[in-house]
Amino acid sequence: MNKETESKLAVVSEIFFVLLPIIVIVLLHILYDLSDSIFKSYEWSFVSIVLFGQTLVKFASSISRKYVRWQMVSLFFSTLIVFGLIPSIMILILLFLEKEHTSLIYIIQMALFTFSIIIYFYFGTVSLIFFENPDEKLKNE
Repeated sequence: MNKETESKLAVVSEIFFVLLPIIVIVLLHILYDLSDSIFKSYEWSFVSIVLFGQTLVKFASSISRKYVRWQMVSLFFSTLIVFGLIPSIMILILLFLEKEHTSLIYIIQMALFTFSIIIYFYFGTVSLIFFENPDEKLKNE
């Protein structure tokens, strides 16, 4: 098995444990016939926040072992904070503070959740490859 496949498998196993509370909540909603409110649960925002935060930590720790252009690192962190972490926190706050919500807030919550999984999977894999092989160059360099 090559390093990239090993890294992807490791990241998927990490994602499974992050998703564990969501799986429990979904099962409870199904068990108690509350399936119409599954996507209205604020726990989706919690998971998004955790995944965006873990992506930052994983990527930062891996690039500290390898020379990378600081401008690209700065762009990555800025983008992830502005378009991932902050919106996820804002959605969570809105869900807690307001009693009634439009469908749009739930759509945004699920979009951020999906985005967080994709970002974590991609950058988590890249980070593990960097961390395990600090001398290896990126394919596009």
